[in-house]
Amino acid sequence: MGTLELETGPAKSEALFLKRLQHKFEDEQHNQQLEHLTTSQPDVQTKHIRETCWNIKPVRADLQDQRVCLTPRNHSDIKRYLEIETNVVSIDFSDHLTTSEVHSSLEIINHFIKTAASLNKKVPAIMIQVGSISSQTLMVVGTYLFRNANYLLSMRSAPYLILKGIDSYRTARVWKNMISFAEGELSLVNGTVKAAVVIDESNWTECDDILYELRNHSAGLRISTEDHDYASEIVQSVISVGHRRGSHVLCIRNAENISEVDVQPEAITGFDGMSIREVSAIEKVTSVWNLVMPESNQIWKKRINRLG
Repeated sequence: MGTLELETGPAKSEALFLKRLQHKFEDEQHNQQLEHLTTSQPDVQTKHIRETCWNIKPVRADLQDQRVCLTPRNHSDIKRYLEIETNVVSIDFSDHLTTSEVHSSLEIINHFIKTAASLNKKVPAIMIQVGSISSQTLMVVGTYLFRNANYLLSMRSAPYLILKGIDSYRTARVWKNMISFAEGELSLVNGTVKAAVVIDESNWTECDDILYELRNHSAGLRISTEDHDYASEIVQSVISVGHRRGSHVLCIRNAENISEVDVQPEAITGFDGMSIREVSAIEKVTSVWNLVMPESNQIWKKRINRLG
């Protein structure tokens, strides 16, 4: 695994690593533009992916149970939320944060992880949520990986991401190539970094294709049940595809004052956990999933995909 000091690795400095990451992104953008010009009928091109048997690479032990994922509402809550006992804590960099808030948040996270590693302290799985791929997004991801990857590995964890704004499998491919490039630069085994993908109206019909592109790096799928009813065709299809490919599928609930009655249908319908914003909802969500899902997840529950 190497030492905890990443600056001794192939990337001699954080600045150089981020610069090389940016150059790689520019190359990927150019390649994607060429692909759009020279290819057509993506459904036909990826038909074999949807019709053949394959699974994503399994996640580490600390991501097997994602029944509660807690996301701070505000930048000022990050430190407090990281200290809370729960399965997963995700830090959202996809909202409109100032440059100062971005760097401050990264510093808080890095200090927490370094301290936990030095004390051999058990902490929740930490996920970094980012928006559509861009130079700014890659700065956040690159900085997080450079500063924290080996510390996380020393705690039997790894760098985990949540990706919003993936509109197609082509965008997922760009992310795959960027993640694999970063792993190579930091001497990490391919597949060390895992990424969950947020699903919505723009990409739900490409779940198979997206998971296939990220099959070595997938941490699951996520979809809002505030925007889509748990019994809707979109939700049922996402759960079906995700579980068929060995992937966790989480529902997203950002509302306040969540009750057990509110979340029980999501647990019963097959979600492997819920992403929430309120600390007060942890006990309620946990109790419902403990009742419905005594195992770490419900991936074993397979459903027939209506789009099949």
